[in-house]
Amino acid sequence: MYRLGEGFAYCCAGSHAIFLDLTRNHYLCLKPPLQAAFSKLVERKELNQEDHNQLNNLLNVGILTQDIVASPLTPPFVIPAMSTVRASKVSSFSRPVLKALLQRMSASASLRLHGLDQTVKALKRLKEEIRFQGEIYAPEAEAQAASAFEATHLLFSANDRCLPQAIALFRSLLAARHLPLLIFGVRMNPFSAHCWVQSGERVFCDSAAYTRQFTPILII
Repeated sequence: MYRLGEGFAYCCAGSHAIFLDLTRNHYLCLKPPLQAAFSKLVERKELNQEDHNQLNNLLNVGILTQDIVASPLTPPFVIPAMSTVRASKVSSFSRPVLKALLQRMSASASLRLHGLDQTVKALKRLKEEIRFQGEIYAPEAEAQAASAFEATHLLFSANDRCLPQAIALFRSLLAARHLPLLIFGVRMNPFSAHCWVQSGERVFCDSAAYTRQFTPILII
């Protein structure tokens, strides 16, 4: 019996199985013989000895582990985003924008000091705490957060926007007792990864059409 290893997430992007190694913060794609064996495992088809030999490679690196009880290897799913939370123009020196800037810097520091794996675990714990307290839906708080983080874009390069901003925005919304989704996604040909915050069918500080190009690999 196989199940996904601790610290890994996966999805199927087209005909490719993609894995996110949270501990090392990198993505992996399977070569054809291993891809075929893994596909049979996911589809719950009968495995022959060659398939098991191939899957041993995933066991050796911790992507798969063996268990007495079979665990379905089901990739995450989210309703595709159709719109963006409307952001208003605000002063770059307003208190909400300065707070968003500090939150982005804090998210970057957390990733550097603790790594992606520990950061994700902390976010999961925080979300469960808010879920236990009870969600409070306030559209004005969503709009304020979207406006504040949108205003910080000019201060960061495009390469530095995605993950720290999404984590900071996610934390900000949790602090307001919202329960949004933090979504990691991938696409192929060429390979690229993206991270965004979504509530229902709406995304924050991002293009809904752009996020639909990515297949979710991890959802918090």
